[in-house]
Amino acid sequence: NTVMTTCCTEKQVVLLSNYALFLAACLLLWHSRILFPLKLFTVFLHEFSHATAVWLTCNKVTGIEVNDRLGGLTHWTARSDRVRCAQFLVLPAGYLGSALW
Repeated sequence: NTVMTTCCTEKQVVLLSNYALFLAACLLLWHSRILFPLKLFTVFLHEFSHATAVWLTCNKVTGIEVNDRLGGLTHWTARSDRVRCAQFLVLPAGYLGSALW
């Protein structure tokens, strides 16, 4: 009698199956209009994270732009003695904040 062993437990098979379905849905819907508002909101959160870092470094946000090509820009000003320090916090804040939101 030969006993066949499987590589995965039942929980692992369910997890991998769910992940594969999620990935397929993302790939199919990525360029659809269904996800467009969510993508714009993600860009806004990215830019808002930059703005939050500006405020945390006691500087001033003069504007946030989010465009329909899924890009954005945060306008800010800083005192000359704070620019160098603020840049080290403001620049990476977009990606870090997006991951935290």
